[in-house]
Amino acid sequence: ASRAAVGTSGALLAQGTRKFTVFVNGVDSTKYIADPSISINMQIGSLATAKFLVIQEFSNSGLVSTLSPDVRQRVIIHHNESGYRLFSGTIDSLSTTRHSGTAGYIDTAVSCSDWGLLAMRIAMAKWYTVFLGSFAPIIARDVVDTVLADAQSGITFDGIGPLGANIGEQLFNWVMVGEVFRATCDAAGLDYR
Repeated sequence: ASRAAVGTSGALLAQGTRKFTVFVNGVDSTKYIADPSISINMQIGSLATAKFLVIQEFSNSGLVSTLSPDVRQRVIIHHNESGYRLFSGTIDSLSTTRHSGTAGYIDTAVSCSDWGLLAMRIAMAKWYTVFLGSFAPIIARDVVDTVLADAQSGITFDGIGPLGANIGEQLFNWVMVGEVFRATCDAAGLDYR
């Protein structure tokens, strides 16, 4: 896709076919994203991150287009050609710059982290007895359906799958959700990134 000036402001927004579609808080916000500005970093053993630049365009008559992202809003980035979801997470930080002069536009650098960051910010306490479910998928579903649902994260659990081995009673006394997932997976001999 090419970078071309839009309107009389000189703000650079993409024209033509885009390689990615960006949803911010469930709304297709692709037209506000500078192209190319999307950067996604995924490494084994660490959180995935995404960065992009939002352009708010002005003309002689005022604001033409706007997207005002905010911290903790959900971000999903799809690759249009393959249809794959490349990134899903939340906005961590914003940095806004106002360009004066004839250009007259504002850009906002947006930094995001995947949902794993949420698991490192929310603490929980619960005792899982054999009766309540001493299998890793049952514990994971309970954490998603209760603890993460209370945080209004938008995270859902997609199926249970095989139960695997009974891991016995598990006591979590005010630990981060990520540690609950890690300890449960370790006890069941499963991999948790």
